[in-house]
Amino acid sequence: MENYGQYENGYSRVPAGCTLKEYRKNYASAPLKKSIKTWSIVAYVLVGLNVVIALLANPWMLLDAALLLGLSLGVHLNKSKGCAIALLVYSCINAVIGLIGSGTVSGWWWIVLAVSYLGTIKKIDAEYKAEMEQQSGNGYVEVY
Repeated sequence: MENYGQYENGYSRVPAGCTLKEYRKNYASAPLKKSIKTWSIVAYVLVGLNVVIALLANPWMLLDAALLLGLSLGVHLNKSKGCAIALLVYSCINAVIGLIGSGTVSGWWWIVLAVSYLGTIKKIDAEYKAEMEQQSGNGYVEVY
């Protein structure tokens, strides 16, 4: 696991009793937050392309764009693992339906995006676990 310099002068920068949700939102390391932000910008560009295509071809695709935007916002703003998993499942189903319907693979960027989101959130969770172990001194105490 990479060390992002969480511990300065032997003191933790995270308050005792911090929940995983609070840690993800407020105390995750800067490189991991930047990764989420970068992938979120890619997601917003992809949603914009979906909207343009929907306006030109099929207005029903606006529902697809709204769902993708909502899930991307959930990951970006709340670092939500549930939204990342839902985005992965939805994008996989979309890719399979596109493959069956048109014979070409489409929507693969969303799959890459969702997997990247999940990988980053997993690293944030590992940081949290290490932080809690550091605070407790000997064992991991999970606070939810």
